[in-house]
Amino acid sequence: GKCWTTGILDRETIPAYLCSVVAEDGEVASGLSFTTTLTIEIVDENDNAPIWLYPRAPDDSRIQIGVEFPSSRIITRVRAIDADSGKNARIVYTLEDASFVHFNHEPLCDLHALFSIEPMSGHLRMRDGIRSCVRPGDSIRLLLRATDEGIPSQSKDAEFFIEFTLGSEVLNIPPESTFLTQADEAFGNKPPNSEFQIREFSAHTDATNSMTTDDSLDSG
Repeated sequence: GKCWTTGILDRETIPAYLCSVVAEDGEVASGLSFTTTLTIEIVDENDNAPIWLYPRAPDDSRIQIGVEFPSSRIITRVRAIDADSGKNARIVYTLEDASFVHFNHEPLCDLHALFSIEPMSGHLRMRDGIRSCVRPGDSIRLLLRATDEGIPSQSKDAEFFIEFTLGSEVLNIPPESTFLTQADEAFGNKPPNSEFQIREFSAHTDATNSMTTDDSLDSG
């Protein structure tokens, strides 16, 4: 009565299997049997790295922002998704580096210290002091990292470019609907972290093999 796999299982493709199991007493004349359904759910492994939705090169990785933009306001929200589930899909955002795009630009301040990103929400802000560091025409490159909470964790980096202009507006921010489209594309038009498909198959056994010992099933 043991159950084993005959191929590689992938939870992101098929999260569960429905098995129809038939047990017979082995007597042809009596033909006594019992049928039951066994549900096998695949446990998630952290085998997927985060996928960046925003910023995403080359189309959605650059914005324009006025040098008078208030430092207390949110500039934008960066977003990444993960095909895994549970803690393996929870993402933490960090700012790894900040630098001027033009290498001959005089380093007037610590750019990394003048930007902040909220680890869970992905909200990006400028801190006080940015106005004395940049001027219209400057471009800054931010290196962002999305890391899942799996053990061991997986991460993915993305570049985000900010061009400073006159005024206090932010331009070229994509609409929220764009993220939904990108998520569909990233998962092959399948919603992330959901049951894409449940496969059904049947197994037939007689009564002499219907007993299962405690160590016959492995929790892989």
